[in-house]
Amino acid sequence: MIDNKLISYVLLCCALQLILCGCSPAFYTYWAPRAEGGKLSSHGQLAHSNSVEFIFDGVNVSFTGQGTFVGMSLYNPKGKSVAFTSDKVDVYTPEKRQVVFDVRSYSTKPDGGDHFNPTVMLQLTFYTTHINFSDSEKTVYRIKMPNIIVNGKIYTIPEIEFTKGKGVGVFG
Repeated sequence: MIDNKLISYVLLCCALQLILCGCSPAFYTYWAPRAEGGKLSSHGQLAHSNSVEFIFDGVNVSFTGQGTFVGMSLYNPKGKSVAFTSDKVDVYTPEKRQVVFDVRSYSTKPDGGDHFNPTVMLQLTFYTTHINFSDSEKTVYRIKMPNIIVNGKIYTIPEIEFTKGKGVGVFG
């Protein structure tokens, strides 16, 4: 039989550790991604995966879903030439519509970033964007990005589905 004092001691130690580490459990909402060939992650949190990333010839492209937009980051660690074949994303909510996007780089202007057309060769290290597609929150949707060109070679980014979920995670 387990002693109630032992259980209380273990719970107290766990709570103290969370407080001292600056981490705490919390309920949260996330949009779980699903895509063929993508690597799932949760951006350093002990939580459900809310991002999917793809690597094409060393260039990392990551997508994080939300209810009204998808965040994208593009990391180009070796200064390769990168571009998208179009500045339009297909979004299915479930009806299909195209959304125009641009990218921002904070490499040249840290206070707000410079905007770039994604179809022009991108040679800086880091770019981000929000692909806004709705005024009302969606619980399930899919996106199909245009192809990406890295150093002259064309790669296909698989279609990504995002599904709303609720969970408990440890954040710090």
